[in-house]
Amino acid sequence: MSCNRDSRDSAIANKHVLFFFLFLFLLFPFVTLLRDVAHGTRSDRVR
Repeated sequence: MSCNRDSRDSAIANKHVLFFFLFLFLLFPFVTLLRDVAHGTRSDRVR
């Protein structure tokens, strides 16, 4: 019984890790885009 529960918990943990990597994968382009926009506004301000 306890073995069954442990395997299920590990499966849930694996799913959480998968969602975490998916979140990072989706977040990375968004962060780079925000950084580019920030650099663009900064360079415009300097000019």
